[in-house]
Amino acid sequence: MPEPAMLSCQICWEAYTCEEFKVFSVCGHGYCSTCTETHFAQRETRPCPACRKKIHKIRDVHPIFLQFADPKVVFTDKVTEGFGKMDGDTPLESVKRGVEKLDKAAKMTKGDGDLTGQLLRALEDFKQRLVPVFEVQQGLRSEIASLKAQLRKEEKERRSLETQVQRLEKLPSQVAELKRESDRATELADAATLAADEMKNRMLALQKEKEQAEGLLAVEVGEKNRYRNMSVQNHEAGKRTREKLNTARADLQELKERYKALEERHEQETQVSLTSPVRQSQLDYDEDSQRHPLQTLADDNTLDFEGLPRPGFGSSWQLKRTQSYSKLSKTASNPSPSHRRVTNPFPLRLDSKGKPKSAIQVGPKRSCRV
Repeated sequence: MPEPAMLSCQICWEAYTCEEFKVFSVCGHGYCSTCTETHFAQRETRPCPACRKKIHKIRDVHPIFLQFADPKVVFTDKVTEGFGKMDGDTPLESVKRGVEKLDKAAKMTKGDGDLTGQLLRALEDFKQRLVPVFEVQQGLRSEIASLKAQLRKEEKERRSLETQVQRLEKLPSQVAELKRESDRATELADAATLAADEMKNRMLALQKEKEQAEGLLAVEVGEKNRYRNMSVQNHEAGKRTREKLNTARADLQELKERYKALEERHEQETQVSLTSPVRQSQLDYDEDSQRHPLQTLADDNTLDFEGLPRPGFGSSWQLKRTQSYSKLSKTASNPSPSHRRVTNPFPLRLDSKGKPKSAIQVGPKRSCRV
């Protein structure tokens, strides 16, 4: 007789049989009879301890009536049923798993004569039905393996023969291809020879151009050095010119101050001569002096300096004098007796568009630099 199954109460955590349990029909949870009575001791409607649904004691609480099957009997029935379904087409892995389950069932049914006899009968039936089949199948498998090996060998030989036939069939085309490749190689060699000659000529030309470029570079370096020296000289000349210009400006400023002082002195003397009936001259008549010293000094001062010096460096650029320019001649001041309208009243030769036919000179004829 199998032992009854035990259930665990989730409130008191004690194990009880199925008859000692009560189940809630609303949610399906169940507890032992003692805990259920304690839970509904104060009120007939209480929430479920697990899911908190409302449970009525009389309407929703019921006992459990279950009939449990013996696990050994169930497992033995499944094993014998599995062995009864096996035949010659069953995979080897399924047969191995069946043998493992048979060993497990034999251990579980140890001491139970009925279950052990059931397993022995299933095993005997398996031997009578499948062992001869497996023996024949094993022989056929060996024969099939031998035939497969022979077939692979013959297939390998066939592929080898096909490869040889294909290679022999390709020989004429390969010979023709080799001949064409030989011709192409000859053409490439000739072209390479021509290219080498051309490259040699180009190298010689480049060498010549390099020599010419080096010569031009040397000339350019010389010109650059010459221009650098000229720049240094021009800088020095400009420096000297600036020094002279500063000196001239200082002299000019001094002359302006002297001229201003003389003007003030002349104005003072003029005022004195105008206000006094007797001219008071501060000049020493014992010394030889001119009658108008102010004018003399003014003239002397205006000529007591020189203009700006010419540049200290020259220029290589010159105006092309391909045409001579003459001074403009004045027209006669006497008007003609007739009152005809003159087509061109200007003393210039103009074309039909009113533009001068020759070069003209504009601006002052001479300039004075200070």
